[in-house]
Amino acid sequence: MRARNAWPPLLVAAGLVAGLIVAASEPTLYRSQVTLVIERSGRPAADASLARSFAELAGSDIVLRNVSQKLGVPVGLNRLHVRAGNGVVELAYDAGNRVQAARVAQQVAVDFSQAVVNRFGGSGVQTNVFDPPHDRGRVSPHIVRDALLGLLVGLIGALIAWKRPRSRGLRERGRWRVSALAAAVEAGSSAHPDRLEDWRAYIAVLRAQADDDLLPYALDGVVREVFAPILPGS
Repeated sequence: MRARNAWPPLLVAAGLVAGLIVAASEPTLYRSQVTLVIERSGRPAADASLARSFAELAGSDIVLRNVSQKLGVPVGLNRLHVRAGNGVVELAYDAGNRVQAARVAQQVAVDFSQAVVNRFGGSGVQTNVFDPPHDRGRVSPHIVRDALLGLLVGLIGALIAWKRPRSRGLRERGRWRVSALAAAVEAGSSAHPDRLEDWRAYIAVLRAQADDDLLPYALDGVVREVFAPILPGS
């Protein structure tokens, strides 16, 4: 296989392997989620500004710090996923095992609910658990996603490598390249102005004999004789 043809499949394979390596380096995480209803004076409250405030409160330092102290484990904001809107707050937490994920999600819900009472209790706002902590399955590593992304990057690289212009010399596989001969003629026109028109005429004839820009081996001698002054080594 020629080097140019070998690069695309190698790049695709490299991209796929890189994606799998990235997936292998990711920690194994499981997610547990709990859903709470936002209520004002005992009725669901679908207030957009209130939902934003609740989302900020759920991920606040005070809530996470309290949860960490009560459970005796570090609780990271990057592992907590909060979505608030339409009168509900969804809290999800990722941990190294399902039990730990459920424990943290449950405790976050408890401390968050208490923080809501402390901050908004005077206005009659509170939260109640609508759906207790439940397992959402493994969320990391993302083997399929990372492998597909790596494959996509490899395919893009392969396409670029395939379309990259090749460096074309006067000869390829022992055959003269007409386009390269024509370029050599023009480059040597100032040094051989008296030969220019004859060379251009020969180039026109040779183009008709070329196959994919390459001349038959039988014309090797003709090329060497006619274009000798501008050929390498002449």
